[in-house]
Amino acid sequence: LTKTVSLQLEELKSVFNIAQAEQAAVIAKLKQDLQDERQQRSEVEAKFGVKLGEQVSKLTDEMESVKKQNSELMDRVEQLHAQGKEQERELEKHRAARNDLEEHVVDMLEDLVSKLRTEIVAERNDREAMEETLLKLIEETCSRVEGGLVSSS
Repeated sequence: LTKTVSLQLEELKSVFNIAQAEQAAVIAKLKQDLQDERQQRSEVEAKFGVKLGEQVSKLTDEMESVKKQNSELMDRVEQLHAQGKEQERELEKHRAARNDLEEHVVDMLEDLVSKLRTEIVAERNDREAMEETLLKLIEETCSRVEGGLVSSS
């Protein structure tokens, strides 16, 4: 019985040692797989990091380019706005000058019309006075001619 138990104990030790060896082999395999996985992940992360870094650099360059373009566009818009304001001021000056000129021309025309009317009235009065004088002279002449004809007859 002791021999059987000893044999069984030896057999159990042997099975235990085999199981332990198999377990150690599985653990070693798992450690190797884990190490390989870490290595692969590290390589992938390094490649991804490089690609990501390149993309970040590219996007940063593009963003700087867009910022520069936006800045240039804003400068141009501000320049055009300032030019528009200046043109509005110039246009307003021209409008004011034109209005002043129109008012001056209207005043001059009104003055001219008034002077012409005054001159026409004066000419008419002169003409009427001359006509009256001529009629008186004609009447006097006719009276003298009649008086001379009457006295000669």
